[in-house]
Amino acid sequence: MSRVPKQPLLAIALALLVLGGSLWVIDPSDGLFSLFPGASAKESYQYANKPMGWNGPAGQCVVCHNLEKGDSYRIGPNLWGIVDAPKGGSKGFGYSHALATAGGTWTKQDLDRYLANP
Repeated sequence: MSRVPKQPLLAIALALLVLGGSLWVIDPSDGLFSLFPGASAKESYQYANKPMGWNGPAGQCVVCHNLEKGDSYRIGPNLWGIVDAPKGGSKGFGYSHALATAGGTWTKQDLDRYLANP
């Protein structure tokens, strides 16, 4: 039995996440991605300070982001303490024009809107 490389699967999952605008989670029962349409920030950002890894509710985030305080960046910036952090404020990332020029800091309401329609 051959093993399937993880990188192409993660790239496909990321593309679907970006294009779908929905919350994708890794189902702990089978390890596969599951679509959770219309997810609110309540299902997402509340776990930012309590990351649970691949099998937790923030599983879709850890594909590109670290969630632990002080961890290094991945493809995207570390999300520890994202509430009240500047929007598009992590240096070295190619933010969209809308996000780069949004100004202000992330509130729970902003995250709710953003996660519903990035």
